[in-house]
Amino acid sequence: DSNDATSLPVKFALSLLKDANGVIDFNLPIRGDIDQPDFHYGSLVWGALGNLVTGIISSPFRALASLVGSDDDNFDQIIFSANSSELTSTEKIKLGSLANALKQRPSLYLEIRGLSSNLIDHDKMAEAKVLKELALSDKYNSLSSDELTVVEKEKVLAYHQKLIPLNQKTVEVTPSNTEIIKNVVELSAEEKALLFETKYKNAVNFIVRETKISPAEYLSLAKQRAQTIQQYIIEVGLVPSANVYLLGSSQEVENQFVDVENGLLILPLNLIAK
Repeated sequence: DSNDATSLPVKFALSLLKDANGVIDFNLPIRGDIDQPDFHYGSLVWGALGNLVTGIISSPFRALASLVGSDDDNFDQIIFSANSSELTSTEKIKLGSLANALKQRPSLYLEIRGLSSNLIDHDKMAEAKVLKELALSDKYNSLSSDELTVVEKEKVLAYHQKLIPLNQKTVEVTPSNTEIIKNVVELSAEEKALLFETKYKNAVNFIVRETKISPAEYLSLAKQRAQTIQQYIIEVGLVPSANVYLLGSSQEVENQFVDVENGLLILPLNLIAK
């Protein structure tokens, strides 16, 4: 505790450097000119050590990845699809490597904060909600599935009609629109099928847009994602449960954590030293 003390998080750096046996082993190249009047070997060593520590704490997950021979630049994040808490094979491999590295650094602790986003999750959550209400969730995970039968699609269309405000509902057939009905009747089977699919697609878009997802539902998905990571790290990766912390989950995420174009949520991980 002095004016000369470093402001670097030394404890965290030591946790990254110290192996399971408490041994710290690293190369510390230094460069200097001993002919210079102000040459001090100690200063060079401390300068090089400071650079080493700075490099480690600026990219701790990269330092961990190097322990298991991984060059994965995304070691500090797990990616989920919209409205999903399931791990892909790629993410399982990543978590397996992370677990192996953590077991070599027992002084480090992994923090996991669950996340969800209306930008990514809303539409798929809305579809799942409607499929469950219509007792179709056991067969499909999307209202746009090509496997839905005509009867099932009619069921969805009927649900759509219930959502439409009274002043926007389909008008009954009257003499004034008899000609329109006549034109529809005269359509070929292929044209009728195309018209039906267009009507169904528009209905699905309306249903998804109008289906509300509560904050509690977003929070539940966020928690499921965090718990999935925790469970895999502990049960499959065999990292001690005391080294894995679940933080409070959130339904709000910054834009940097979402990939709207591909429908992906990027859940960041964090390391701490105790």
